[in-house]
Amino acid sequence: MFVSGITIPAIPTYGQIYDTQIKHVIIQKAGQLDYQAMTFTPALRIDYNFYKITALQVTDSVSDGVNIKYANPFTENLFEKCHFVRNLGNGFLTRSPFLKISESTMNDNQKGGFVYDPFFTEYEALSVRNFLHQTRMEYFDTRNLQLGDNSMAFIISKPGIQAENKTYTMQLSVARSDYRITLQILDYNPLTSVEKVTIYNSNRAGISPTTRKWQIEEDLVDFPITSEGQVYLTIELVVRGVRSGRLAFAAHSSKLYLWYSLQVTTNYTLFDFYSRNFATVGKSHLIIIRLC
Repeated sequence: MFVSGITIPAIPTYGQIYDTQIKHVIIQKAGQLDYQAMTFTPALRIDYNFYKITALQVTDSVSDGVNIKYANPFTENLFEKCHFVRNLGNGFLTRSPFLKISESTMNDNQKGGFVYDPFFTEYEALSVRNFLHQTRMEYFDTRNLQLGDNSMAFIISKPGIQAENKTYTMQLSVARSDYRITLQILDYNPLTSVEKVTIYNSNRAGISPTTRKWQIEEDLVDFPITSEGQVYLTIELVVRGVRSGRLAFAAHSSKLYLWYSLQVTTNYTLFDFYSRNFATVGKSHLIIIRLC
């Protein structure tokens, strides 16, 4: 008998009364058919990873043992002393580069032992947004949003009901000069002729032709981005058609030293993944890395 598996929906990392810890858990024979996607669900799906997971065993699932969608760039995101065995998909699949694995094994999985693949289908991104609770979202519009110290927010756009020709600007800010804003892309409409997104390193009133900016899709390699010498970022969405409702971000407020640490990581490494005392055996495709 197979069970459906476990899904941990995306929640803001900071402001929880207690840390979420997963220790000494065994998941066996998990995964059921998702009739909309016509694929089997993973044994453990984490929509936004910021957890430290110890001594997890995932065995004999009908799909991937673990499937991680997104991850917080400032947290440890550690899997240690874990085992992923005889899963019919990948032992461990991550869409996000911010991850640490140590003292773990991946044996006899049907596909890869460990797979890093940043490619998302539209359905996958939609399923993450659908699991977000209403109280944990900020809706995108022409408005101002101030982030508290060491906080984060999920910013989600709503779909349109008719064609429009309009520009929206959402100004993000932090209250203190020793804090910066970091912005992750969770999803966007690839039809940039309909929805063109630009992020400015400025408040709304200070935008000029010389303002530092990042555009989607041209500058995707730079994300996550951080405000440079500013306590502001402004997201501009130019709509020439019907809004898809796909645009989604995770916005973080963090101290300067954390911002510097993130810059060092993204500037000097291909992606933030390391393994220590880590082994995969039993199949030909042990570690698979795909760069889009």
